[in-house]
Amino acid sequence: MKRLFVLLAICASAFAQESQPRVVEVKNLDINQLGGFLGTFRVKYSSVPGSRFIALQGNSENVKAAEEALKRIDNPRRDIEFTFQILSAGAQPASEKLPADLEPVVKQLKGAFVYQAYHLIETMLVKTSEGSEGRADGILPRSQEGFPAFFQVSFQSASLTSEPKASVVHLQNLNINGKFPYVANSKGEIAYSNAGIRTDVDVKEGQKVVVGKANMDGKDGAIFMIVTARIVD
Repeated sequence: MKRLFVLLAICASAFAQESQPRVVEVKNLDINQLGGFLGTFRVKYSSVPGSRFIALQGNSENVKAAEEALKRIDNPRRDIEFTFQILSAGAQPASEKLPADLEPVVKQLKGAFVYQAYHLIETMLVKTSEGSEGRADGILPRSQEGFPAFFQVSFQSASLTSEPKASVVHLQNLNINGKFPYVANSKGEIAYSNAGIRTDVDVKEGQKVVVGKANMDGKDGAIFMIVTARIVD
C-alpha cells in the first residue's frame, strides 16, 4: 500500500508540472520544420494552418526553455547575393585583359599553378535567403570552337555567421558543372569536355575566394571558380 501511495504522489507531481498550452508567435521560422527542434526540449506543439502561432505543451520548465530558445533563433532571414566568376586556364601565356577586380586573384593563381593564360568565361549571379538553397544556369552561345558551353552552379544551403569585422557565409555542398566544346580530331569533330567542383566553403563578405580547380576532360587546361558574397540589407 505504501508503494502505491508513493507512485500516486509521483504521478500527481508530474501532472502538476504539466503546463497549460502556451501560445507562441513564430514570425520567421518554418512552422512545419519545428518538430525536431522542439522535440529536444521534450515539448509537443500544434498549429493552425495559415497562422503564425503554435501551442506548446509539456512540462512547464521545458515549455519555458523551448519558448526562450525559439525567441533567440526566430530572426528575420537576411538575403544574400553571390557572384560566381568562372575562369578557364591554359599553360601558354596570353595577353587577354581581365576585369581589374580579378587581377590580384589571377596573379596569385599564376604563382601557384603552371597555367599562365586566364580567360573569364562566365559570371553568374545567385540571389537567395539565409538557410535556403540556390542555383543558376549559364550558357555561352558560341565558344572558341563555335559551339555553346554550358554551366550550372548550385548549393544546398547558405548560412550566416556574424564576426566582428565581417559576416561569413557558409555554403554547403557547393557544386559547379561545366561542359566545354573542343575539336576532338583532325576531321574537326566536336566533343564536350566535362569539369566539375564540389565542396563546402566559407566566404567572408566582400572577399573573393577561389573555391577550387577542376581539370577538363580531353583538354590541357582547367577551370577555377571564384565566389564573392554580399549581404543585402
